[in-house]
Amino acid sequence: MKFINCFLLLTLISCSTTPPPKEEGSEPFVTAGTEQFFLPELPFWADSSMAGGCFRTEKHLYLNIERVALVHNLSLKDSLKLQVEINHEVREYLENTEIKFLRPVEEIKFFNQGLEKIKAGVTPLKLYPSADVNFVWFEGQDEKWENLLKNEKLQEAPIYLFSSCLSEEKMREKVEEAGFDEDDYQYLSFDWLTPYDRTKKISVSQKLFLPEILVDKKINLYQNLPVEIIKE
Repeated sequence: MKFINCFLLLTLISCSTTPPPKEEGSEPFVTAGTEQFFLPELPFWADSSMAGGCFRTEKHLYLNIERVALVHNLSLKDSLKLQVEINHEVREYLENTEIKFLRPVEEIKFFNQGLEKIKAGVTPLKLYPSADVNFVWFEGQDEKWENLLKNEKLQEAPIYLFSSCLSEEKMREKVEEAGFDEDDYQYLSFDWLTPYDRTKKISVSQKLFLPEILVDKKINLYQNLPVEIIKE
């Protein structure tokens, strides 16, 4: 399934570089070129995490990090922050409007607004001063996240929760439903995933780059994690 998903993603990327034929007499939609910074959206059946055993059902966009880095000179870390910021704004917009699809004009707006925030130093994730942090994977099977959050040892350092398939909004809901205070934790949603590697080249799987996200932190792990979660 992972091979099929990645093959499909690479195929969509290659197809997206060829512009559609222009209909005679049609008025072209003039954009600011922002569409070059997004990857084609995967169909639902292919948008999943094999390691997590789950599908991604919420609207989200993946950045073409290679293009973003080339044009806007963003690091991998800042490109991921931008992707997270854009997706948060996109879902909030779709939740509060009758229009349930994203038009090019909104895509351009959210990209430019997010880019301004990232270049101004705004970050979608709080980094605690503590040198140690605890990392908990929502979809981990050997140790359930609910049990880990009850572990007193984990309370000694900030806890970062990661989900392979859920947005931060949905993660917060599940944490509250389980009887925990959602504000006691920080959230790494699937928006932090990318199919690019550290050289900003497309690779065969999506990855979560913990060292780039949790900068200069000693990350304590309590579960068996898939290879997609890069720990070093």
